[in-house]
Amino acid sequence: MRDRTLFWRFFLRMLLVFLALWTAMAGVLVWNNRQWHRQEIQQRLGMCRYYVKQEMQERTPYRANLDGIAHNLVSYQGQIALRSYDRWGNVTNRSQLLMGSFLIPETSEEVYMMFDEVLTEEEELELARRLIELKREVGGDDWTGYLTLSSVWWEEPFSFEISGVKDFNRLFPLRLVFHRGEETVTLLDLGPERYQNRQTTELVNRSLFFFGGLMMGPGAPEERLKVFRRLEANLDRLEEGMERNAERTDYMVSMLPERQPNQGTMLYEDGDYTLAYSYQVDPCYLFYGLEHMLVWTFLGAVLLAVFTAFIQARAVRRERAFTRAAAHELKTPLAVLRTHAEALREDIAPEKRERYLDVILDESDRMNALVGQLLDLSRLEAGAELRREPVELKALIEAVFARLGPAAQGEGIMLALDLQPLRVEGDPRRLEELVTELGANAIRHCPAGGGVRVSLCREGRKARLKVENDGLPIPARDLSRLWEPFYRGDKSRSRESGGSGLGLALVRGTAEAHKGTCWAENCSGGVCFTVELSALQSEP
Repeated sequence: MRDRTLFWRFFLRMLLVFLALWTAMAGVLVWNNRQWHRQEIQQRLGMCRYYVKQEMQERTPYRANLDGIAHNLVSYQGQIALRSYDRWGNVTNRSQLLMGSFLIPETSEEVYMMFDEVLTEEEELELARRLIELKREVGGDDWTGYLTLSSVWWEEPFSFEISGVKDFNRLFPLRLVFHRGEETVTLLDLGPERYQNRQTTELVNRSLFFFGGLMMGPGAPEERLKVFRRLEANLDRLEEGMERNAERTDYMVSMLPERQPNQGTMLYEDGDYTLAYSYQVDPCYLFYGLEHMLVWTFLGAVLLAVFTAFIQARAVRRERAFTRAAAHELKTPLAVLRTHAEALREDIAPEKRERYLDVILDESDRMNALVGQLLDLSRLEAGAELRREPVELKALIEAVFARLGPAAQGEGIMLALDLQPLRVEGDPRRLEELVTELGANAIRHCPAGGGVRVSLCREGRKARLKVENDGLPIPARDLSRLWEPFYRGDKSRSRESGGSGLGLALVRGTAEAHKGTCWAENCSGGVCFTVELSALQSEP
């Protein structure tokens, strides 16, 4: 429970830090992205003006297709309302709520269906709903700008029966019927009195395209209608202040103040060409292109907080475990010292006094050795500078095991040395401690009558020292943790077995200080400890 509390404390702290950094980074990216997209939106609006001018030059103003140009803002889920004026300020053309278009196959002429001229807003809204529902049935294409109904690639072909009054490239619809096999859906059917019995044109086509205010922008047609009305109201306000001057030839720009950063209303006057538009884009456009990156970097910040908290909590747990273990190791000899010191204050026999003094001296030496090992380990972990000189590793190992030999013989343990002449560069005292700790550990845990085998050989550019002892194997989960201070895989082992729990930690610290490595593994009939150090290339 305490470990979990420790982790969550570190996690919340690091999460706040990483999220603060992520927020600052994301803010800079979003700001730059917003500036870039605003420039692109203005460029697209500029393209709208350019194409409108071309349309007006190629056709009479009232026949220009303004809505076919407005799709430039589709990628921003935008809506736009446009109006064109003559030099006297009269409206010559305007955006439509709903338009349709198709090609006459025989002449390749593009014809526009003008629904605004013959339908009310409610009727157009109902027709838009029917078209969207039909699109869902036949699998047409709708990308918030155009609604396409085409049977060219459809397995079961369908067609549209179209009739209405045609005026050049404009068709004022009277009837629109969808046919698929025996299925017939009447989308629009107006009485002939709408056109005072004028002559109608009847056509059949397999592909229709629908666009306009009800097809552009996010949301349902009802929401798009509300936005379109608001844009039209902006144009009305702008039109109120427009000058009506037939002699005007200069270029002028007028605009309404922006109420929102995703909206704008502007009027461009350039001689005979005048265009007004009001637009609105998705307010989240400033995140466009950054969505995935922001999500992944946010998750990365959270994962970094988790990883950092885990590392910090593990370090604190190890530090606490080390402190507890060191305190435990010192507590027992201190208790022994206090007990025997108190006994010496009493009137005891001289022979007991001598024995008590010997115990006090032994425990003092043990404490002194433990404190010395703790200081050595601390210096090694702190990266203390080592004295470096060429060391005859074979001679050093032989000298160490010559000292350890009597202890091994006393336990009936056979020592076998297989050493090649090798030299390494390092601190002789530290290397001697490394070999001593490995040898003493092997003898300590070798059963009576067993053997300890020591080998030294060259492996490429490395000097490999192996110390192998007979005995029980070590559980796999404990092999990597043997090098931790005060760690004992076998809980039954204690100071009474002769070890302080720091020997292998000092071995690892010494090996790493010499840019080497060490590991332990179970082998046939025992355990093998291996140390690799960089060997000098020249031999004596």
